[in-house]
Amino acid sequence: MKSLLAIFFIWTFMCSGADTPAAVDANQKAYDAAAALSRAGRYAEAEKAFQAQVDELTKTLGPEHRDTLHARMGLAAAMSGMGRHAAEETEMRDLLPRMTRVLGEEDALTMKARGNFVGTLIEQRKLVEAESELRQLLAVSERVLGPEDRQTLIAKGKLVSLLVYQTNVAEAEALSRALIATSQRVLGAEDPDTLTFRYNLPPILMGAGKYSEAEQELRKVIVIQERVLGPENPETLFNRVNLAIALQAQDKKAAAEAEFRAVLAMRERVLGPDHPDTLVTCYEFASCLEGANKIKEAVSYAKRAYAGRLKVFGKDDPQTRRSQQQVEHLAGTAADLTTLLENTLARADAGDADAQFQVGMAYLKGSGVAKKAAEAVKWFQKSADQGYREAQAILGYCYYQGDGVDKDAARAVKWIRLAAEQGESNAQRYLGQFCFEGFGVAKNEVEGIKWLRESAEQGNPYAELDMGLRYYRGSGVAEDWTEAVKWFRLAADAGNSNAQFSLGQCYCEGHGVAKDANAGQEWLRKSADQDNPYAQTELGRRYLEGDGYAQDATEAIKWFRMAAEQGYARAQFLLGRCFLRGAGAAKDVIEAVKWFRKAAEHGDVDAQRYLAWCCKFGKGVAKDATEAVKWYRMAADQGDTLAIFSLGEAIRKGEGAPKDMAKAVQLFRQSAERGYGKAQLGLGIQYHRGEGVEKNLVLADMWIRLAARQGNKTAEQYQPRLELFMTPEQIKAAEKLAGAWKKREAGVPSETTPNAEKPESGKEKRIHID
Repeated sequence: MKSLLAIFFIWTFMCSGADTPAAVDANQKAYDAAAALSRAGRYAEAEKAFQAQVDELTKTLGPEHRDTLHARMGLAAAMSGMGRHAAEETEMRDLLPRMTRVLGEEDALTMKARGNFVGTLIEQRKLVEAESELRQLLAVSERVLGPEDRQTLIAKGKLVSLLVYQTNVAEAEALSRALIATSQRVLGAEDPDTLTFRYNLPPILMGAGKYSEAEQELRKVIVIQERVLGPENPETLFNRVNLAIALQAQDKKAAAEAEFRAVLAMRERVLGPDHPDTLVTCYEFASCLEGANKIKEAVSYAKRAYAGRLKVFGKDDPQTRRSQQQVEHLAGTAADLTTLLENTLARADAGDADAQFQVGMAYLKGSGVAKKAAEAVKWFQKSADQGYREAQAILGYCYYQGDGVDKDAARAVKWIRLAAEQGESNAQRYLGQFCFEGFGVAKNEVEGIKWLRESAEQGNPYAELDMGLRYYRGSGVAEDWTEAVKWFRLAADAGNSNAQFSLGQCYCEGHGVAKDANAGQEWLRKSADQDNPYAQTELGRRYLEGDGYAQDATEAIKWFRMAAEQGYARAQFLLGRCFLRGAGAAKDVIEAVKWFRKAAEHGDVDAQRYLAWCCKFGKGVAKDATEAVKWYRMAADQGDTLAIFSLGEAIRKGEGAPKDMAKAVQLFRQSAERGYGKAQLGLGIQYHRGEGVEKNLVLADMWIRLAARQGNKTAEQYQPRLELFMTPEQIKAAEKLAGAWKKREAGVPSETTPNAEKPESGKEKRIHID
């Protein structure tokens, strides 16, 4: 009887469990219902539904069950739909490592999650990390699923988006067309993913100025979408907005306006007045109305977009700030337009060269009229043809930049030269630059200095700064720090913040002037007070190191943060390092990782190496060997000696990357040849063992000798034991090779430097302006 009761209770428990067929079916239905809300563009409702499912599944199945992880993916996607990309990124940074660990990187769900993560990185312009993640995803997807699998094609679609943001428009267009052809053949012309790939092409065409072709492609796609997805589907309406933008770019104002009105009406009815897609339409429609000079109506739609974004996203969101700027711009336009049209435009039409120039500037800047570079060029041309030097200078600049007209080096030089010969100082400066660069003219440094000097002698502060930098660096002239200081001072007195920074550096270092820390600090502060990130970072470094000032890590943190919050990568790295070490603030490895990541994404090589180290050892972030390898690889690709060695170590051990002894030896060699002792030891051991390279005791002894010469204790102990197995002739040969060896590069860190770090102080001491 007891046995029967036990069986009954076990059976009852199993039937009531969360993994029973009935429970699994219920979970899937809940997921499908939430996903349907997302597909309908009802992202706020979808987010609530997914959050409720995540909470329930976490409680019943656990946080790392496949269904829980799947629901969290849906939650992150809903956040993305609401434009909350930072929140989505936070969710995915926690979710993706879990999925990789629990399901494996080759699992279909993990690959899909990585693709979503790439998407949110692209949206936030974190392009360095996005590209690394995407390349990894593509490699896995092509290996596991094949080059024509749906998920592989979706990943290639992400690559198209990435190329667009990297301004590789031609490559993006070519890949997009190839992807569409493959998808139509493999998935079918009306498959939702094929349609997605097709509607990604028109924005690329518009970016290349192919508006007519973009319009034709959009009309074809919209017809299919309306039939397959429905006329009110969010993706259909998205393409209709793009169609309106393409029409507007072709000056088809009435058609663009009609399209915007129709889409806005549908989005308000289907999604609601405060939905992000509705607010985007209001914002774009306001720009369209401005182009049609319907300023009053444009202001009303701009205000609607601003009020909605303020309510939905808050005042600090970039979309809200853009809407605020649009409202302010249009309000100013409404007030100034009448005056501009009645006065300046009338004189310009009558042939007044100065008025023609002023009208051109108004169109170029969007001051009082819709911003139209092509219209600006038209008025500049009229004024320049009359010999008006300011118009000639700006017309040449437009041809140089391709602003409102196709880039044309010959025309740029022609108009810049005409203005320069009339004494226009900006034109003289640019003509000097063209001579240095060989842009549209033969390279001629003597001619370049002549024009740059003429501009500087007229008091142009930018030319004065350029002259100072050329004398400081010995570029086009003999190096002369005293002369450099003269020009820096002239530009600094005129308020140029980069010149103030440069002059401050010269005083601090005693370059071209008597060393004076107080005067240096004064000029650096003047520059920093103008929010110059170079000066802010330099002040921070000097306070941190006590270089010329009393050491004050708290003050250092203050200046690093100011520059870091402007997006200056070097300051972001140094701020992160302060938090890692507890210098000037409580030690906070999580905060350190945050700033390392920001700097690493901007390409700072030291930050990439530090972030890799944090990922490797789980400092402030979950321990992740694959993530560590990713960042070591980025730093190594920039030639960082320590990162090259660390990447080699990871590959030698098979930690975060497939084990490959030959590749490890190749990386050890690169680092060793630059003089890094640990790499020399590692390479020597590989030669000794014959792992990844043919065994060679002479070369093993040579590299280990070189490491020992730098004070590497392990090498000092290893060498005599190795030589027990060598003949005297082999030892002598190794000694001779080591004596003749010279490292390829200077500046390699010593053996006492921690693996994650290398000295950076010299990097900031010389004047550096991007």
